[in-house]
Amino acid sequence: MDGPDPTGPLRQCSRRARRTKEEADHEIPVPAYLDRGLSPGPNVAAEYGALSEAMRAADVYVDSGQLSPAEASRLVRITAGEAEVSDGPPPTAGQAPSAYFVLDCPDLQAALDWAARIPAASYGSVQVRPPR
Repeated sequence: MDGPDPTGPLRQCSRRARRTKEEADHEIPVPAYLDRGLSPGPNVAAEYGALSEAMRAADVYVDSGQLSPAEASRLVRITAGEAEVSDGPPPTAGQAPSAYFVLDCPDLQAALDWAARIPAASYGSVQVRPPR
C-alpha cells in the first residue's frame, strides 16, 4: 500500500498543535467492522502498519474520541477496487468494530478518502461518524 503524497489532497487532513473547539470538531471516529463474511488477506498486519505510518506522516492520526449517533454515519466499502460511499445504516445491531482510527480532518470528504484506504473496507465495512 502506497502512502499519500504529502503535498496531495489527503495532506489536507492536518493535526494542529494548539486546538480550539472548532479545530477539535475535525476529529472524526472511523471504526472498522468485519461484517461481510470475508477474511482479511495474509498481509493485513503490514497493511495496517503502512496505513498508520501514512496517517502519522500526513499528521491526521489522533487516537480516540467520542462517537456520534450511528444514524449520522456513512459507510465506505471497496468493491472491485472502487470506493462505494453510502448513508448508513451501520452494520447489524450488536456488531462491534474490530479496529478504529480517529482522524483529524477538515471535512467529511477528507475522512471518507482516508477511510477508503483502511484495509477492512475491502473485506468488511468502515464507518465514518462525524462529530456532534
